[in-house]
Amino acid sequence: MNGQSRLRYIHIALAVVVIALFLRLLPQMPWNQPAGPSPEPVEHQEAFDWVDPAKGLKIIMFYATPAVIERGETAILCYGVANADRVALDPPAAPLSPSLNRCIEVKPTATTTYTLTAENDRGENQSQGLELTVTGTRSAQPSPAASPEPSAAPSIAYFRLDETKREGDITFHTLCFRVWNAEQVEVQPAAFPASKVFQGCFAVAPRRETTYTLTARGKDGAEVTKQLTLAP
Repeated sequence: MNGQSRLRYIHIALAVVVIALFLRLLPQMPWNQPAGPSPEPVEHQEAFDWVDPAKGLKIIMFYATPAVIERGETAILCYGVANADRVALDPPAAPLSPSLNRCIEVKPTATTTYTLTAENDRGENQSQGLELTVTGTRSAQPSPAASPEPSAAPSIAYFRLDETKREGDITFHTLCFRVWNAEQVEVQPAAFPASKVFQGCFAVAPRRETTYTLTARGKDGAEVTKQLTLAP
């Protein structure tokens, strides 16, 4: 056998080996592998769906607490807007900015209709109004049934969940309270500014389990607290 014949046989043998290896490895090639399980979908975050810009501008809430006050008393106006670039209140009471949950104090001297207007840069706008009723001067002698026994120490008559409702993909909880012998009331996490409103309700929309603490402070610095835990 001459050199050329020997070389030809070597080439044939190598080709056979390569083909055999290819046929052996073919089942293991990526394109021959069975499809694996579909990747787990990213958890759907419903709590944020309602602020999706595609859903447009929305006034989430606008309310006063209490809705009826005596002349000289203070009330709290609370509002929440989604996908807004500007908010305004008429008649104006304080500078406003877009927020999902914010409260301001108002002290009208007569029954007043407040109008909240929200706008965005896409040309959308919404308005919502409410009436805050102001009655005559506060009675100098409140009836015994309307107040507790005189005491220097502040107390909390109640701090409770009054109502739960769902609007779209968000759940709102309405919390109500009543305190006695207090000079200031506040709630943490902040639901409204520390104020002299001693009875009323306010709305919250927690995205996770949250404990709200109501604090009532008296003239001498004494304070009392009560807590309420809510799920989203």
